[in-house]
Amino acid sequence: MICCIENFLSSVGASSSIADNNVQAFRFLAARKFNVQEAVDLFHSYEAFLKSEGITLVDPFEESVRRELLSGKFTILNDNDPAGARVAQLFVRLHRPTKSTHKAFLQSVIFQLSAALRRETAARNGIILIYDMTNSKYSNFDADLSKKLFNMLKSCYPIRLRRIIVLTAPLWFRAPFQLLRVFIKEELRDRVHVLRPSPGSRLASLSNPDPAVAKRDHFAWLNAAITETAPFVTTNSNE
Repeated sequence: MICCIENFLSSVGASSSIADNNVQAFRFLAARKFNVQEAVDLFHSYEAFLKSEGITLVDPFEESVRRELLSGKFTILNDNDPAGARVAQLFVRLHRPTKSTHKAFLQSVIFQLSAALRRETAARNGIILIYDMTNSKYSNFDADLSKKLFNMLKSCYPIRLRRIIVLTAPLWFRAPFQLLRVFIKEELRDRVHVLRPSPGSRLASLSNPDPAVAKRDHFAWLNAAITETAPFVTTNSNE
């Protein structure tokens, strides 16, 4: 593993944003099963993605990012799936495209993922995204943002994306979903599963959580994430 980290850091160069950062190097390597060249390619895709979105700093106390975090629309659950992957959940019904920006939303996601990856098991076992459309309306749906999120998790962020579960998709989502599939990368399409949970199942309880419990759990998660993760620069400040 040490040899992989050294080779990775040598390949990305001393001037990169993660020079001499073994922890960050480990994340990129773990996301690509310790294939050094694939990890290097992922790193360059990550930097290109951040640059395209204008993201140079992730600060949970910046007002627009803070609003996204407090909305609870994206959260990391306090349990793992049987394979050990962390589970993230996006509540589409809580998204208001006219009151949100892509940049702030993505910053809030990156902040939470960075906190989740502080556990080595998360870096090794990856993440499952529950794209929860329960009780959502067409006005909650942002196709461009969804495409960015899916492709970021698959190809532009140092984490293994196990699969995406689209939960309780409404009838109106059929046409947008087919269009979305055209634009998401081919290797990701087979990892997207559209499910309707059975009554009494774990997925059913996740899609309709008790509001008070969900709020409490999300705020507890944010408190832990903020305690452990300071605001951080995402790209090379010398550029």
